[in-house]
Amino acid sequence: MPCLKIETNVELDAAKARTLALKLANEAATAIGKPVERILTIVEPGLALTYRGTDAPAAWVEVKSIGLTADECPALAAWLGEFVERELGVSANRALIEFKPLSAELTGVNKGTVAKPA
Repeated sequence: MPCLKIETNVELDAAKARTLALKLANEAATAIGKPVERILTIVEPGLALTYRGTDAPAAWVEVKSIGLTADECPALAAWLGEFVERELGVSANRALIEFKPLSAELTGVNKGTVAKPA
């Protein structure tokens, strides 16, 4: 159950944010190697966000997934850096990415957990 969230100070209207969230989900499916039907994406544009002392275009990205390993993170960071540059115009050096592995026992879905479905 991967979750990817992009918070940014770049302004997007609601339709563009939804389109970007769908594009992120589809690209993440390939990058992470999980079906798009299992991926949750969130895009929060237009935030009061500063990085490195300026309010120039920037982004905070979170990637959470069951089974995520440290070995996967460099390739995912490269892909996400390219994604925010291409889709948001945010330079990769102005995007900070947090990777967090999730456990199946502590991830809930459909009235149960991944480890113990309802």
